[in-house]
Parts: sequence; structure tokens; C-alpha cells
Amino acid sequence: MDIPAPDLPLEPIVDLYAATGIIRHDGDCVLISPPVPVYPTEFTELAEADCEAIITVRPDGYVDVKEVTCTDPRFERATRKGFEVMRFEVPASSGFSCNPRSGEYVYPVSFRME
Repeated sequence: MDIPAPDLPLEPIVDLYAATGIIRHDGDCVLISPPVPVYPTEFTELAEADCEAIITVRPDGYVDVKEVTCTDPRFERATRKGFEVMRFEVPASSGFSCNPRSGEYVYPVSFRME
């Protein structure tokens, strides 16, 4: 039997600083629009998931989402969509690159009922 989701605002916890290679300010590159994943409203039951988004930063400051994985795959679309609004300020003095030597950042996202 499915339990209907409560009529409560369910906001994911987005941990921007816990993973290796996360930046808020790296040289002259500054995070100006953080990711904003939203709990999927189409679920008919309560659910939780831990996700990771692998991104790179383009020269215009927007990100390319390379991969999203979640412990519950139903959260992958919401995670990907949440990172599409992420943006960095990338001044010319940075060489137009905010990416680490590895070329990618890994951002954890936890969708929790709290």
C-alpha cells in the first residue's frame, strides 16, 4: 500500500562543501548561483536518496552536468535540473577556467525528510 506524500514543503539538503574539489571561491572564480534541486512532487510515497552530480564549469560560468547518480534513480532528474542553474563568475584573470586539475567537481546532494 502506498502512503501519500504529506502536504509539506520537502526541501533537499544540498551539501556544497563536503566533497573533494568543491569550491565556493577558487582564485577569482566565485559561485554566484548555487544548485537548487527540488524534491520531486510526482512521488506517491515518501522517499529519500543520496546523489552525486559530476560537473565541469564552462568559460561562460555555467556548468555542464556530466553525470548524476542517486541511491534512488527517481531523484536523478531533479538533481540534474537543480544543477542546470548553477553559475560561477569567471573573470579573464582566471584564464577563463574554474575547473580543478581533475577537470570535474563532485557535488553531493541528500534528499531527506527533516
